[in-house]
Amino acid sequence: MKKLENFPLIEISGTPLKRGLQYGEQAKQRISASIDIYSDSLRDLGLGKDKILDLANSFLPMIIDWAPDLIEEMKGIAKGASVNLGEIMLINARTEILKLAEPNESFVDTSSDGCTSALIMPKLSETGQIIHGQNWDWKQECID
Repeated sequence: MKKLENFPLIEISGTPLKRGLQYGEQAKQRISASIDIYSDSLRDLGLGKDKILDLANSFLPMIIDWAPDLIEEMKGIAKGASVNLGEIMLINARTEILKLAEPNESFVDTSSDGCTSALIMPKLSETGQIIHGQNWDWKQECID
């Protein structure tokens, strides 16, 4: 079993783009590892890199319409982590992409899989800032 290192505290501030840059730079190795984990899972389903990125990028128009500031933050993350936007989309839309990629016959109910999140609203935090933490409780490789 992999030993859990100290969980990182990543502090970011500024515009969505600046927050993304700061996060991408500070979490570069973790972002790269996440891209590898999800790309490997999709390759196991028979998808090549181009198809993986096509699926990931297919979510861009919906997110641009719904929350353009999130796209700016993801662009910053991509730049800060030295990856492309499609790879950041892969991380953010991983569940949807994995479901789209699975043949119906091999569908496995993963409703118990997912993430754990914690949130402290600004008026309850000591600093007056929002505090948010999240992890992805799916595979052993995702422990970091």
